[in-house]
Amino acid sequence: LLGAVTRLVNLRLAQGFRAQAVPLEQIYLEFGEGVASPQALKDFIAYVYANWQTPALRYVVLVGDGSYDPKNQLGNGLFPQVPVHFSPGTFTDYGDDHFYAQLVEGSLAPTIAIGRLPGNRQSQILTYVDKVLAYESGERRPGGEAAARVMLFSDSDQDGGENFAGRSEGLKQLITANEPLMQVTHKTRPVNELLEPTDDAGVRTAIVSAFQGGASVIHYLGHGAENQWASPTVFQNSDASSLVNRFLPVVIAMNCLNGNYYDADRSVQSLSDSLLFNPAGGAIAVWASTSLTSPDVQATLQNALYEQLVSRPGTRLGDALRLAKLQGVASAGTEEVLRSWTLLGDPMLELQLPSTPGEAPLVPVSPIAETAPAASSGSCAAIHSPYPTRPNLWAGLVELLVVMAGLFFGRRFATSRSTHR
Repeated sequence: LLGAVTRLVNLRLAQGFRAQAVPLEQIYLEFGEGVASPQALKDFIAYVYANWQTPALRYVVLVGDGSYDPKNQLGNGLFPQVPVHFSPGTFTDYGDDHFYAQLVEGSLAPTIAIGRLPGNRQSQILTYVDKVLAYESGERRPGGEAAARVMLFSDSDQDGGENFAGRSEGLKQLITANEPLMQVTHKTRPVNELLEPTDDAGVRTAIVSAFQGGASVIHYLGHGAENQWASPTVFQNSDASSLVNRFLPVVIAMNCLNGNYYDADRSVQSLSDSLLFNPAGGAIAVWASTSLTSPDVQATLQNALYEQLVSRPGTRLGDALRLAKLQGVASAGTEEVLRSWTLLGDPMLELQLPSTPGEAPLVPVSPIAETAPAASSGSCAAIHSPYPTRPNLWAGLVELLVVMAGLFFGRRFATSRSTHR
């Protein structure tokens, strides 16, 4: 997948950031003794953050799918993947990419912004990179009235206690209170007195229209599964894959399992996959959960995110998500929410939401002095070595790290052993 992200790396370099693409096999050689593991990848990220020259590492993009069966014991086949760290949840173990951003021992707070491109084919990654380039150029980024538009969709309550519609109205008020220029529209799933849905077709039409009409953010709050919002009659994978929309929103899914990208069968796609890899439309990024949690504990993180997005004009998506999680760390009962909510997309995406005149603009993240030396471009095999006689050719200025997937079988590589003789 290395060639698929070359243009993405070049884009960030052209924007003044220090960016580097790193193949996973070299990380495993240097930090895992040739053995593929999430811990080896985290150790590498932590080493780069702590030891490479300033400005410190700020963003990481994991390029590759994941699987709960990385050794193919179920016989679905092997495909390029970046390992998934699993954490124990209330109801099930779940994928936890937050693990890679959590670099301070004993602290749940994220140190860096992290995102994943969960593709297992080069064509998928190429499609996504095309979308990012068009978004960053302004061609597919919502502008004008669409830049101020947030579309909220809420599910009906199944037992009468979730209060999805009420929560969405509260979120609408929070957003407009923080930034009066934001245009927030809310539509809920109507039901009769028996809590039976009465117009799923109308809700589906409204969701599709929201994508087609242009919005900076499309937000869903309600029940869900890996491949749908609420019910297959409301919005599902086939709907996401069929979207045709020029302008690409960020999708925020406050439900269960929409971010579950790591099925062992590569033909099984999450709703996030379908939105990301639709070349004709869909989303530029999806922030969604890999686990099962309640609306009560989700609300803290959701609200913190919007406070960051609308009060810090010009912020990059990954920074807003990281700061929102920093706020959420202090709230009781939010650990599973913090760990399971996953950015599927590029954390360096720059949202251009409106701001009231007179507000102080956000200071650009990690400005680079004109006199800063260029990042080195040495051999991948010299990422890190405990042997002082071998120079670390990669000790350059890096703010964006792109980690490339590969095929691994949990074995040791002979090349690793011979390198250190």
